[in-house]
Amino acid sequence: MPGRCRWSKNTIGCFYDTRSRILPRRLANDRRNTPVRCEIRCRRAGYRYSGVQARTACFCGNLEPWGAFRRPNRECRTPCPGNKKLKKCGGTWRMTVSNVRRRS
Repeated sequence: MPGRCRWSKNTIGCFYDTRSRILPRRLANDRRNTPVRCEIRCRRAGYRYSGVQARTACFCGNLEPWGAFRRPNRECRTPCPGNKKLKKCGGTWRMTVSNVRRRS
């Protein structure tokens, strides 16, 4: 469908973030951020989950966010700076969370 956001199979969904952070480890901002770039960075740092927020922010953690924080995917439609056509780089206090697939 036109205008629809296609989510990857690694994506868990869109979540509301808080000041205490649903994924606690924040990596340096990335001007070429995408969900896949953030997944790779979190995997290399040894984490199980990654999250992109507000375009350039990448967060990591080992616990899946609680379902109570889940939001509709349409709330995580901020264009990604690494691929402006890809509109799933979170939003203001909204995080697109993915399960980081470990390579065997």
